[in-house]
Amino acid sequence: MDYINYLNHPIYNIFVNIFLIIPILFFSISKRFASNKLFSFNLMISVSLNLLVLNIFVISLIILKLDYLINLIPFVFYTFLIKFYFSKKLFFFENLIKIKKILIEDCKQNKLILITIILLGICSQLTALDSDSFLYHLGYPFKLIQNNFSYENLSWYHLNLLSYGEINNLYGLLFKTDTFVSSLNFIFFFILYLYVSEICEVKSYKLKLVFFSFPIFYFFIASQKFFFVPTVIILIFISYSILIENKFKI
Repeated sequence: MDYINYLNHPIYNIFVNIFLIIPILFFSISKRFASNKLFSFNLMISVSLNLLVLNIFVISLIILKLDYLINLIPFVFYTFLIKFYFSKKLFFFENLIKIKKILIEDCKQNKLILITIILLGICSQLTALDSDSFLYHLGYPFKLIQNNFSYENLSWYHLNLLSYGEINNLYGLLFKTDTFVSSLNFIFFFILYLYVSEICEVKSYKLKLVFFSFPIFYFFIASQKFFFVPTVIILIFISYSILIENKFKI
């Protein structure tokens, strides 16, 4: 694959991922419906929609053979973000305060929760350790870049599993970062954390600590597999549906 020569320094990955993800997050945090009562659920919907828009942009430009314009996508997001912010005057600071309040309340009860979040954040910026990430999830997008988005290998059976997750890996690799998907995994882990914190009672801090200390989180967040994001979305939707059903149950 010769992929190993493409790896970058984790510090470089951090700054590039921040540059790519900030406009997606700020659009989400500043939206009005993200300030509803269950902030985390609405935040999850907003981030998911913005991520879907990003995927549509990337796929459309590749299909139209305008792939050289993909590098301009972040600047388009930033332009619309600035215009959106000043035209609508939608202050996202109150939503940032909500996140800060949840973190402070949890840390007062148990600082290990904050340590767990920090460790997972660090893991999301390190090089993937599983071979599947190298062979397929990063390997195929890298081959597309090498071959100007025209690559076919009938003996490589993994290509039959190509899906939207590899679009995000492709997007990250175009900006020379191989941890874009793991950064998204961490973002959705943090949304899951906010959701659990909002629906759990104060007395359940120990339960939350045990939940977020599961080793499986470290595996999925550190890999470049896009499984964790849809899993979190499904879990939150199912949980939220159950909460709504119980609330209106006669």
